[in-house]
Amino acid sequence: MFDQLRKPLTLHSKTIYCSCSIGIALFPDDGNDVSDLMKNVEMAMFCAKEKGRNRYHYYAAALNSAAEKRYQLEEGIRNALKCDLFHLNYQPQIDTVTETINGFETLLRWNDPELGFVSPGDFIPVAEETDLILDIDKWVLRKACSQWMEWHQKGLKPVRMAINISGRQFKQLDFIATVTSVLQQTGMPAQWL
Repeated sequence: MFDQLRKPLTLHSKTIYCSCSIGIALFPDDGNDVSDLMKNVEMAMFCAKEKGRNRYHYYAAALNSAAEKRYQLEEGIRNALKCDLFHLNYQPQIDTVTETINGFETLLRWNDPELGFVSPGDFIPVAEETDLILDIDKWVLRKACSQWMEWHQKGLKPVRMAINISGRQFKQLDFIATVTSVLQQTGMPAQWL
């Protein structure tokens, strides 16, 4: 089937190349009704896509626990944004010659009341897939710029602050306007970001 789908099609003098990802669930082992079978086929299809597309994948019960974990992370991220459960750590960058701080890297951390410490390696991919990363990036930008200004007002000499931003953010038409707005709201000079 994949060989047939890989063959180019010509439509209105344009060549089109297709690929597909297939999820497979078997009756009755993987579901006793259409609803369960379709849900399990969809999970299997997403597994096929995650492994590089243009593949097939059979449903396995283990997919349910993976899907449940992913759902729990997604809901946790939404709640963390709503309830201000994320926090930032600031890793200093030290000039080894002068032994002074010449910058900070902003690191996002999440310690959820129910899930405990959640590794960025676990929650960032889910945030990327669901576009929640866009809201997270804006939160990080506002919080980090506000912190920089607080330090500056307490007498810390100005140093650069690095903030990791998702590649998705750069595709947003309002990205520059968002950064400009945050800098204006917080008072942080752009040259230090």
